[in-house]
Amino acid sequence: MQLPSSEIAIQVAFQLLTLAIFLIIYNLPKKAFSKLRSNTRANSQSSRHFLNGAQLLSRTRSTNNRATAESLAKDVVTQADMALSLLPRDGAALILRALALDVLGRRSSALRSLDAALAPPAAGD
Repeated sequence: MQLPSSEIAIQVAFQLLTLAIFLIIYNLPKKAFSKLRSNTRANSQSSRHFLNGAQLLSRTRSTNNRATAESLAKDVVTQADMALSLLPRDGAALILRALALDVLGRRSSALRSLDAALAPPAAGD
């Protein structure tokens, strides 16, 4: 049985439409979510540095040896700075940094970090 040319044209058009929809569904998420993925990566790396710093701060406060506490507090500041390099306005990392600087006896730097953490976000943030 021969199909009329109009039915063949409709079937070809339907198959092309199906192929186009498939390609759109396949490629759209890659393009649309690429910015979200890179931002999520920065968030997860920043969170990892924050958690490492928080654990070190806990160890700093529980140790009795002053030299060990200062060494650990310096490591906390380093971890907080790494987190802040990824997310500069992260309030938790700024507070962590302030707590570590307080342990080191650098009160003015700690207060500046705490002020930055508690400051309202700028209009562009």
